Amino acid sequence: MYADKIHKTAKKPITYFDCVTVIGDSLSDSKGRMYKKSGGLLTRANPYYDGRFTNGSTWSEFLTNPSAMRSSQYSEGRATQPQIELINKAEGGSPSASYFKRTFNPTFAILSNMEKQVKNLTFTEKNLGIVFLGANDYMTYSKTDIDFIVADQKKNIEKMIKNGARNIVVMGIPDLSLTPAAKKLTTEKKEYLQKISTEHNKKTQEIVDLLSVQQLCRIQFFDVSKVFNEVMSTVEGINKDKPGSYEVDKPFSDGYIRRDNKIHWKLIRIICLLMMFIRLKKSI
Repeated sequence: MYADKIHKTAKKPITYFDCVTVIGDSLSDSKGRMYKKSGGLLTRANPYYDGRFTNGSTWSEFLTNPSAMRSSQYSEGRATQPQIELINKAEGGSPSASYFKRTFNPTFAILSNMEKQVKNLTFTEKNLGIVFLGANDYMTYSKTDIDFIVADQKKNIEKMIKNGARNIVVMGIPDLSLTPAAKKLTTEKKEYLQKISTEHNKKTQEIVDLLSVQQLCRIQFFDVSKVFNEVMSTVEGINKDKPGSYEVDKPFSDGYIRRDNKIHWKLIRIICLLMMFIRLKKSI
């Protein structure tokens, strides 16, 4: 019911921006960057669609659809097309922090990261920057230095601000203990992942709050963990009503999203939450 209300109140498109720039990992990789870099070896699993790490469009594509966001130029009658520009630097497999100089591991020389993604980027007041990465550091590469990861992210956010970014949303990470990859882990390991997820989000919000005071820009933290928990709760509810409807520990869907897919509509509502968050913070 709550999500339905949010969906209804968020129907009016956001019209503040002309461009959205995304810094991220596989959850945001709409360009198939890792697919191309790996010669098609990664994201070959059946459900994945067109080089993405998902069975349809990524959240950034939903967010920048004209039904959700329209360019300020179009809204002011200075452009004929409503489509907002999406500059998506996200690449599958990307950690947030830069580890090559720390480890001299050649893997990190090949992988993207936040530092590489923000390099040479410039922003205007009509640009919204969204930072969404960090889970790979802990889940994929087993890193444990939260302070280093968060400090590295802060350093790169400051680079974005120096290069003109005036509107930034920094997204946390979900509860990693609830991800499909964690299903087979020991209870002790799951508890550790839950703890590290909470601590990462806490420290990330702290640096965002600090930057919002120190810098001449609008910057806010978006709690992905709460949204992720809502999605998992929805899946559990569906499975109780119709046992086996969704598998949470293995691929379950074809390589596209049908409009009758309930998780598809849950994703739409999540985008509406993000829309409302952006609209609210823009007005403050």
